[in-house]
Amino acid sequence: MTDDPRNLDKLISEVLDAHQEDPFFRPWSKRLSKRSRQVHYEDVMLSLGPRYAECSFTNFNVYEETTNENRPSQRQVLDQIQAFAAEAPNRLAQGGGVVLFGKPGTGKDHLLCALAFWVILHYGFTVRWTGGPELYQRARDRIREDTEAERKMIKEYCETQILIISDPVPARGSISQYSADIVQRIIDRRYRGLLSTWATMNVHDGAEAEQRLASPIVDRLRHHALCLDCNWSSFRARDGADRRRER
Repeated sequence: MTDDPRNLDKLISEVLDAHQEDPFFRPWSKRLSKRSRQVHYEDVMLSLGPRYAECSFTNFNVYEETTNENRPSQRQVLDQIQAFAAEAPNRLAQGGGVVLFGKPGTGKDHLLCALAFWVILHYGFTVRWTGGPELYQRARDRIREDTEAERKMIKEYCETQILIISDPVPARGSISQYSADIVQRIIDRRYRGLLSTWATMNVHDGAEAEQRLASPIVDRLRHHALCLDCNWSSFRARDGADRRRER
């Protein structure tokens, strides 16, 4: 072989060919059994609470079929998420995730719950759901502990094939430097391992997410991900208005 750097691809292939069946290179090859899928769904459901236990694509309340605004409508977002669900194994094998931006109350968590339940029960993938505030509280608790506790926490969030973070963007202001460091280490480790990370964010779009969360975190979340803007009117606000009219 000549001393041509362009031969690097061939050299790497020669090394990796012997490891093609190694789980290290195939993080999506492992699937839960049918019985284990039911148990895992129940575990995730219990961590979410009863409000989200029965989230599905069919019971997502679509009150905006089309829109004249420069963004996708509710119906278009739902269709794209269902399309992702249908081809999930291929999308996830690339480390691709889902990121939903939009104002509060638009059903972003409902959609990711439905998608999570589908990939658990239909495909047998493993999922962990956490809220941003819970993640940051755990990170703050580790400040008073040693670095080994930090490493253990980060490792915990990298043990499932899919990690879902519900609104990692702080309700006010920007994320603290320490919390940003913890989250970036989690996201980076998952990114390097071709594991999928999904997120819902109460921001207008990706640009606002980068300003308030940190550009390297958002950049990794968006790579190979289905990113959608969910900026229709709030379901909770509509529901509250309907209830007041009924009185």
